[in-house]
Formats: sequence, structure tokens, C-alpha cells
Amino acid sequence: MRKIARVEGLNDFRTVDFQPWRDYQRWLAAGERRVVVPFAEVLAELIPPRATRLRRDFGQLLRAIKTHALMHRAHRERNEAGEIVATIEDDYEIVRWLTSNIISEAADARQSTPLRDTVMAVVELLQGTEEEGLRDEVTRHMVAEKLKLSEPAARRRLNAAEGKGFIANAVPGKGRTATYKLGKRSIFELNETVLPSIKALARKARARNPSETDDEATK
Repeated sequence: MRKIARVEGLNDFRTVDFQPWRDYQRWLAAGERRVVVPFAEVLAELIPPRATRLRRDFGQLLRAIKTHALMHRAHRERNEAGEIVATIEDDYEIVRWLTSNIISEAADARQSTPLRDTVMAVVELLQGTEEEGLRDEVTRHMVAEKLKLSEPAARRRLNAAEGKGFIANAVPGKGRTATYKLGKRSIFELNETVLPSIKALARKARARNPSETDDEATK
């Protein structure tokens, strides 16, 4: 923190040694800079077309994979044309970890913010306070108060969350006032991703190209 304060706050750049970065830039410029992503088409097939902006984000994803491979070119194989070959397990994996949430949110793959807020409000209300203890169920009025919504608005959100299985009506039946508990779907499913897992991508890539090794397909 103090070093950041000196450099960023007081413009004390004397404490920063830029020479290693200059040397690294020269090293990058002096060698091969072409990168190929052999699994690009397979990756495109596995990403669901949820939103138009995914076309732009997919290009950025591929460029990020290429950049990572370029930065680690000393540890990457080359193809017959001399291009650096990006890999699933070394390049896609780290880029997926860095960008998955950003891309998924932009594509609306993850559940909407109102729905996530509603489900988490139910979770927090069920947990209660230290004085209240755990609750078995919560009412629409409690959720409306917590989210600072009208009861009709809270009802619409609760119905949407119930329809997707994140919460359930604890007292189903005609003429009964609904109360809510957690549903069958895990709250971790609120944050889905459009990017395929490493295993799924490797499996699909190997099916497309049987020459790939078994090791790559199982990583």
C-alpha cells in the first residue's frame, strides 16, 4: 500500500524498475508473433447464441487466448507454418477464468440482477438475525420490505424465481397466501456461464480431430 501511495499518489517513479518490461517487449518484438487457435471453431459451436454482442465478445475472447499464448510462446509448440499454437489447457483455461463472468453477464446468460437479488433476499431472510434465528419460510411482505418494493412488484419477482426453481411456495394450494422457501435449484446456478468447461471443449475438439491425445481430452 505504501509503495502504491508513493508511485501513484506522489509520482515517485524512481522506485519502479521498468527495464525488465522493456526487455520483455523487445523479446516479444524480436520473435514469432503469429498465433493460431486450433480449437476456435469448436469453441464457437459450444457457445450458445444468447445475444448479438457475443459476436464482438467472441472476437475479444480469441484475441485474449492468442495474447496469453504469445506471452508464453517459449512453452508453446509451433505448427508447420511456424505459428504459435494456443492450447486449451494452458491458454483457454486462464482466459476463461478471467473473462467468464464478464462475458456471461454481458450476454445475459447469468440470471438477471433482479432475480438474483430476489433469491438472495429470500436466503438472507430465511437465515434471520442472531435474535430471530433461522426461519422455515418467508412472506411476500418481508421480501418486499427488504428489497424496498411494492408487494405487486415483489410478487412478480417471486413468481419469476419460483418459475425457475430457485424458490418454492411452502404452502401451495388455491386460496392460500404464498410463503416461500428455497427451491430445488442451487443458488450457485444463479451465475451460469456461456463459456464451455475445459473438459467439454477438449472432448469436442478431440472428437473433431481424433489425432489429439487422450491426455488433452481429459484435462
